[in-house]
Amino acid sequence: MRWQQLSLSKEFSIGERVKFEIRWDCNNVTKEPQFAGPNSTYNITDRSNFGTFSGTRGSFSDVGTARMHHVVVGRFQF
Repeated sequence: MRWQQLSLSKEFSIGERVKFEIRWDCNNVTKEPQFAGPNSTYNITDRSNFGTFSGTRGSFSDVGTARMHHVVVGRFQF
């Protein structure tokens, strides 16, 4: 399974002791689907389905979707 991640951040000084950081995180940057495990049911009369991939893993928020997930975070440091 391949899962790409990308993160960019920038830190700003506000006075002498305070800093503000903003960060953008992105998962599955190339939007590749993560396939579910292969079919493991073996049928002696119809062997064509054994070992085939029939879907992807997960729902919208899981690893398996072919969508990017973005998160933007801001934080103050004292």
